[in-house]
Amino acid sequence: SIKKIALPGGQIYNTIGFDESSNVKYLIQSSGSIKVPDYSHTANRIYAIFDNGNIKSIGIYENHIKVKSIDLGHAHYEPTLGKTLTAHYHTDLYHRDPAKELSESDWELVNSIIKKGKNTYEKKRIQMLR
Repeated sequence: SIKKIALPGGQIYNTIGFDESSNVKYLIQSSGSIKVPDYSHTANRIYAIFDNGNIKSIGIYENHIKVKSIDLGHAHYEPTLGKTLTAHYHTDLYHRDPAKELSESDWELVNSIIKKGKNTYEKKRIQMLR
């Protein structure tokens, strides 16, 4: 079954999967602009948000507060780097900081989440079609 999570600010998320080994919870958002939650009910969680079958954003939390937001769903021109970053991250809760390029370890995390997430999304989609 799909579990609903309501967070402050009116955001409602539906959990479609959880990977206990990496502490990643896979979510879809039912309405509004699709973004990872600013806060987590569980300390030190990672949330991955789907948009049309693809992971759009990944949020990394420490003590219930998002400390890093990895964006995969939109390009971002970063004037401090003089280039456009397709995949990038922010460490400011409200994205007021300059976008930064993903490190090798960031990419390892992203690729692992995407691989596991695709399987999770497909399984849930098939269940919902039945």
